[in-house]
Amino acid sequence: METKEYSLIIPGIIPATQESFKGGSKIDPEARKEEKECVTIFKKAVSGYVARDKPSDLFPSKGNLYVAIIQFFISDKKDYKRRDVDNMAKTVLDALNQGGLYKDDSQVRTLLVSKIVNLKIISQNLGFIYIKILEDGEDMVFTKDIINQAIEMYNDMKKASVEPI
Repeated sequence: METKEYSLIIPGIIPATQESFKGGSKIDPEARKEEKECVTIFKKAVSGYVARDKPSDLFPSKGNLYVAIIQFFISDKKDYKRRDVDNMAKTVLDALNQGGLYKDDSQVRTLLVSKIVNLKIISQNLGFIYIKILEDGEDMVFTKDIINQAIEMYNDMKKASVEPI
C-alpha cells in the first residue's frame, strides 16, 4: 500500500496566540498585538509554502488525517516554558488548512503535539509537521517514529545545505 503522507520543517519557533498573558488573566496589549502579527506572518508563509509544495495527487485530502506537530527547542528557558502546545496546534492547523492540505478541521482524527528540548540532536529551534492520510481502520503512527523522522529530515537538509521553508 502506498503511503500517503507529507512533512515539512519550519525554522524557528511556531508562534501561537494567547501566549501574552502576564500572571493570572492580565493581557499585555503590546505583546498581544505583536503575537497576532507573528501568527499572521507564519500562517501566510506556511500556507503559501504548503500550497506550492504539497503533492497535488494527494491533497487536498477528503479523508481522515493524522497530524503530528513537534517543536524542537535549543533551550528550556523562556520560550519553551511559555509555549502551550494547544495554541501551537491551532496556528499550524489553520496554516495547513489554508494551504489546501484538507477541506475541514473535522478531518483531523488524531493530533499529536509535542515540545522537545534536545541540543544533542537538533542544534536550532525548529518545528516539524507530519500529515498522513489515514485509510479506513488505520491507526496513528507512534511518537518515537515521528521524532526519528524529524531528526532524519533535519540531518538530510543540513547535509544537502537545504534551507527549511
